[in-house]
Amino acid sequence: MSGWAKSGSNQRRDRRGERQDLHQPHPADGVARPHRPVEDIVAAWRWFHATYPGEPVVALAESAGAAVLLSALQQARDRGLPAPAGVVLLSPWVDLSLQSWSVTAASLMGTTPYTMESLALVARFYLDGRSATDPVASPLFGSFEGFPPMLIHASRGDILYDDAVRLADKVREVGGDLTVRLWAEETHVWERMHTAKAKQSILLAADFIRRRLDARVMA
Repeated sequence: MSGWAKSGSNQRRDRRGERQDLHQPHPADGVARPHRPVEDIVAAWRWFHATYPGEPVVALAESAGAAVLLSALQQARDRGLPAPAGVVLLSPWVDLSLQSWSVTAASLMGTTPYTMESLALVARFYLDGRSATDPVASPLFGSFEGFPPMLIHASRGDILYDDAVRLADKVREVGGDLTVRLWAEETHVWERMHTAKAKQSILLAADFIRRRLDARVMA
């Protein structure tokens, strides 16, 4: 899932185009599956920018939504659209080719409820024949030049932990503004759970969002 937080609205989430989750099938209308959700977000962002010019926005995504959101922001940047004030990613999945070591290790050791096989099935359904290393599907293989400040929350206990690590490395390579917070033994997208660690992560993300919105308003 991905969404937007903007100022002047109690940081409500605009769920326009929320069908971008990789788990959601898309109509066979001639548009390749990885393109359709990405184009949805680009279109929503273009509409928002035209409707509310100058309104600061922070984009947030979790899990598979991170791949779609980051691909959309890469596409939007390449088309000359402005970047949001910030990006928040929770347990991001950004490499559908499953090259991260944590995917292999967690599958072999059985340390998470997810496996390489289950992730491969979801990826294959979404890709629909497209290369898993195409940046439109796996933004890890794209460029992060010109990206806004980014916050990543990840857990070493998550099967997708190394996706977050590799993403952070790519952002650092281009000198991006990056904050990474790591937890030790939380599950994938633990923010969905009613736990102290979930609340901690959410509050830290909310603080980042507030600071990014305030910074853009004062700029």
